[in-house]
Amino acid sequence: MKSVIEFGCGDGNQLLFMKYANYLGLDISPTSVQMCARMFGKDSSKSFLLYHPKSFYNQGYLKSDLVVCLDVLYHIIDEEDFEKTLDDIFSCAKKHVILYTKVTDGTES
Repeated sequence: MKSVIEFGCGDGNQLLFMKYANYLGLDISPTSVQMCARMFGKDSSKSFLLYHPKSFYNQGYLKSDLVVCLDVLYHIIDEEDFEKTLDDIFSCAKKHVILYTKVTDGTES
């Protein structure tokens, strides 16, 4: 993959094991974005931005070969934010999307 956008870059530890030519990590946590920016500050192939579904208006500007979202969606409680995040994920993808999440009906413990 030449370009990857990750929704929910977290602390950047998973990124340490990846080999992406160009990477954009998005996260709702300013602390996560700052941690990743410090960790990968000398790597010009990686960028990080703050993400929030209510203030993300892409209009096709951000596109990548692959969009990744791992262990993020089940944290989103607000249904409108959940749907908007899914829309944002798919609107950024040129080719592929990888979603990893656990979705339940709320009755499982």
